[in-house]
Amino acid sequence: MIRQISYSIRDRSPRKIRRSSKNKWFFIFIASLIIIISLNIYGYRKIKVRPKVTISSVPEISQSLKQSVPFDIYYPDQNKLPKGYVLDKNSLSTSKHAVVYTIKFESNKKLVVTVQAKSSDKDISDFYAHTMPLHIDVNTPIGKATIGAINLKNVVSLPTKTNSWLIISVPADTNQDQLKNVLQSFKKN
Repeated sequence: MIRQISYSIRDRSPRKIRRSSKNKWFFIFIASLIIIISLNIYGYRKIKVRPKVTISSVPEISQSLKQSVPFDIYYPDQNKLPKGYVLDKNSLSTSKHAVVYTIKFESNKKLVVTVQAKSSDKDISDFYAHTMPLHIDVNTPIGKATIGAINLKNVVSLPTKTNSWLIISVPADTNQDQLKNVLQSFKKN
């Protein structure tokens, strides 16, 4: 009798394992399928294609763009830019953390302007001390600009009097007087 019980247990166990193994793989397959479908639906809802934003002809920045970033947007007044410098109205790109656009001059040169949230005064001082130790300061209507170099690239750092920080990439052979005039042309939208 004991042999029959142990035999019957051995006899049933392989079938139960096979059934539970099949059930386990079926459950894993269904769960994976549900997870993949859920992630696709979640991803589809989360990813939003932003329409291309352009600076209008006035050039005023749109209300929706102003509301989409947590800092003030600054751009140059076209009437105050030096002769030959033009705000590229089609270059505007945005994210939650920055607004980027270009100012074209001469035939193929451009200043790349990044507007972002202003860091603390201590962080900005540390940035100058460690990253741009050799620089000159220029007072502008919107704040004190610092012109220097980072890794052999000319850069302007302009923390504004409000909550924005402009960082401008400048070609090496840019006329410094004209650059200073560009810095004087910035205004808050």
